[in-house]
Amino acid sequence: MDDRNNDHAAGGAIRRLWATETPALRAHLARLDAENLRLRFAGHVSPAYADTYANDALRRAIAVYGWFENSTLRAVAELHGPMFSHTGEAAFSVERNYQGRGIGTSLMGRIVLYARNRGMRNLVVSCLSENSPMQKIARRHAADITFHTAESVGTLDPGLPTGLSILREAIAEGHGLAKAVLDVQASSIVNYLAPR
Repeated sequence: MDDRNNDHAAGGAIRRLWATETPALRAHLARLDAENLRLRFAGHVSPAYADTYANDALRRAIAVYGWFENSTLRAVAELHGPMFSHTGEAAFSVERNYQGRGIGTSLMGRIVLYARNRGMRNLVVSCLSENSPMQKIARRHAADITFHTAESVGTLDPGLPTGLSILREAIAEGHGLAKAVLDVQASSIVNYLAPR
């Protein structure tokens, strides 16, 4: 299993989201059009449902990574399942204008690396059967995909952790934390200097 990742996919930056970033996740889900909301949640949901979902998604998921353009969250990958379980499920959302740039593939790489370094043996990606972009991303990470009536399920083995995979995650997490701190500082300076 290739554990390389691209933290600067398509000109943006990938980093972990923290619980304090719920407003950014809410804003990201609010920018998804009806079709992308349907694909993300595997069925029709209202914008109000997505907003409610976002309110505790960062506490409920094992890990959530985001792709940022400047300081705006444009794509998200979530890993769900019981902590220290051998199985996890990944979910993704990418705003329409950012699709087709390799962002989802890079986010999947971060989820696979995270799962690998925690000893997960099965990573599941389920989506509607017509969601060919998600299936393509799963295949790029060597997922076996099975089709059912209305959905497809991709399953992959993230592999065993290695010293290199742990080091890559540690470096990526360090860069992500530094980026998050710089984003908060930049936002504070802009707000401070804004005319009142």
